[in-house]
Amino acid sequence: MVSGRPGHFHAVKFYESDDALCRIVAEFFAEGFSAQQPALLVATPRHRAGVVAELQAGRFDVKRLQEAGTLSMLDAQTVLGAVMVDGRPDANLFQAAVGRELERLRAGRHTCVRIYGDMADVLWKAGHDRAALQLEALGNGFSDPHAVKVLCGYAVTNFYHDRSLRSIFEAHSHVISDKGAIVHAHPTVRWGGPAAPSSRPS
Repeated sequence: MVSGRPGHFHAVKFYESDDALCRIVAEFFAEGFSAQQPALLVATPRHRAGVVAELQAGRFDVKRLQEAGTLSMLDAQTVLGAVMVDGRPDANLFQAAVGRELERLRAGRHTCVRIYGDMADVLWKAGHDRAALQLEALGNGFSDPHAVKVLCGYAVTNFYHDRSLRSIFEAHSHVISDKGAIVHAHPTVRWGGPAAPSSRPS
């Protein structure tokens, strides 16, 4: 699932089912664990449980990963409560809540941290589109390709017109299909299946 192209990796997965999303997130983390890369999961209870189940099915000892400081799990709604001010995410509070956890995971390691986040999806589902995009912009602040690889998920039922989809595409560098294929983000990319090489924008 990892893009072979160098540079910033802030991917988005549009999902129809929680099970499909959790499988993709678990694969994303599993690749990182195999490369000695720690992971931060900021998700809803349902998605945390789903990702944990997928990792365990893949023979990962989740408890041991947590004890070793290789995997950290935070509740998306709790983190949102800590970073939102007057209906919008605050950059300093975001850095304190998320950035501090990243530094803890990275301590003593010369590698990137993989992050999956539900927070923007939670905001979008609640009708706070602008706040979701502002949160994505803060996520893009972790732009060093050697520091983080970020994956976000959005339920496809949240989108009813091309304009809203375009804004999400523009906030991300890559799109992940249901089968894990990666293409560079573009409003014309079809997310429902693996993209052929010829469909990648030049």
